[in-house]
Amino acid sequence: MIVRDEESRFYSVIAPGEDGDFSVKKSGFRTRQEARDYELSITDFSDRPKEYMITENALFDDLLEAFDKDKRARVKPDTYISYCVAINRFIRPGFCGKQLKDIGPADIRTWQNKMLMLDYSPQYLRKVDSILSSVFTYGVRFFGMKSNPSRMAGTIGTHRSKTIVFWTLDDFNRFIKCVKNPKYHLIYNILYWTGLRIGELLALTPDDIDHENRAVRVNKTYHRYHKQDIISTPKTKKSNRTVYLHKTLFDELTDYLSENTEISRTDRIFPVSFDSVRDRLERTAKKIGIKRIKIHDLRHSHASLLIDMNVSPLAISERLGHEKVETTLNIYSHLYPDSPLRLVKNLEDIYEKSVTVHR
Repeated sequence: MIVRDEESRFYSVIAPGEDGDFSVKKSGFRTRQEARDYELSITDFSDRPKEYMITENALFDDLLEAFDKDKRARVKPDTYISYCVAINRFIRPGFCGKQLKDIGPADIRTWQNKMLMLDYSPQYLRKVDSILSSVFTYGVRFFGMKSNPSRMAGTIGTHRSKTIVFWTLDDFNRFIKCVKNPKYHLIYNILYWTGLRIGELLALTPDDIDHENRAVRVNKTYHRYHKQDIISTPKTKKSNRTVYLHKTLFDELTDYLSENTEISRTDRIFPVSFDSVRDRLERTAKKIGIKRIKIHDLRHSHASLLIDMNVSPLAISERLGHEKVETTLNIYSHLYPDSPLRLVKNLEDIYEKSVTVHR
């Protein structure tokens, strides 16, 4: 049961104890939905009526169908697509047709070992493995499964790569000189010099331009789903941000709009596809003989440039729209190989100046 304290306006989750009396399980939730999510996470579904339960001979297919419907309703379309790809390519072939009661940790380990033999990055392996675990977690919470066999089997892969692929400023200058199309020239310039995600860039409209501060307001993202253009909210709350542009880049953007007067205030400035941006990037890089990178690596390239400029991790985090500064440090900490030396050098300089002043 969920109750609200009218004085504090916070919500609490109340549940019956073993003696039949009600007691507060947890309080301090700001919204009813947060309280509801917690209530579901601690609810024991083993005593629910039969229609809420997995039947004795239920198949993995039944659970997967329910999981699919839940995710379709609750997550963003691009996230749902990534779930579908992983499930249909790797998870269905491994478990569909099997009864849930017969799937144990050993079966998960066998599946994981087969995954490890495939030519995929450790990060993608972890992602697929996590989705499988999420399916079973859903089963435990809502279908009466007694346990999640994935948790007992352990995990595979890693969350993040220890190496970041990026272009140096010299690499990018060589590349951008070969991009003659004005639209794509501006697209790559913005990606490199701002660190915007490709979806954030492709969702920009003239109304998002802050002329007074020479900036763009990031408040949405673009993706394509089943041949439909979809505009949705950004990746995280911190992704809603204002990104400032240096004068030359801002002038290039405004000049482009003045030359393309057919773009209305609410039209996408760059009505192109992710594939076209990616393909042109790859073809040009191959043609001029520089390191081939992905579109997202232009974001890493911008972060690398800022690190080389000795910009603080907090400022980089805010510019990139990371949810936490720890995210920035986790991704880019290895790009600070000489940071201890810089620190000591800066302390030495400050000390020398201090001594000189007081002599």
